[in-house]
Amino acid sequence: DTLNSPSVSKQEVSTKLQSWLPSEYKPLYFKQLVDVYQSNDLALIWQDEQITKQLEQQLAEVALTGIQPQFGRWLTLLETAQLTPEARD
Repeated sequence: DTLNSPSVSKQEVSTKLQSWLPSEYKPLYFKQLVDVYQSNDLALIWQDEQITKQLEQQLAEVALTGIQPQFGRWLTLLETAQLTPEARD
């Protein structure tokens, strides 16, 4: 069924996602990210500024609890000025 077939291959998506990210950043769930972006033909997902701000606020609140240091690292990464819109997505 070609209507539901992605127009880009997993390899193309993987290569594109890697090009969006800083070289030192390795997502924990990269295979799942590839699947999500492949099913959306590489369209950026986090385009609604209000929802993005809500996510950042939630990350900040969880980071403040100290439960998991990773949340603070994610928040710091999201606030990096050099981060492209694609990498932030």
